[in-house]
Amino acid sequence: MKRIKWLVLYTVLTLFYLIAIPEIIFRTLSEDAYMKLGEIVNPFQIFPSTVNALFIAIIVSSLLLSWLTVKLIQRVTKRGNSTF
Repeated sequence: MKRIKWLVLYTVLTLFYLIAIPEIIFRTLSEDAYMKLGEIVNPFQIFPSTVNALFIAIIVSSLLLSWLTVKLIQRVTKRGNSTF
């Protein structure tokens, strides 16, 4: 049951980051800036388009940030439950 709670938290955080990261990128940066960012995340031209590479980078970064956030929450709650 505890594992399901963490999985739900991970899913919710991933969805949050999938919405928040593009909002931040596309609202604050100019078109030239986020196209340059797409070129940076696609240095070996693996993807045919820099926009595709940027979307893949957004997905991977939201998964990574969610995982890191869940690990941080687990560490803080575990530390909070221990006695000194």
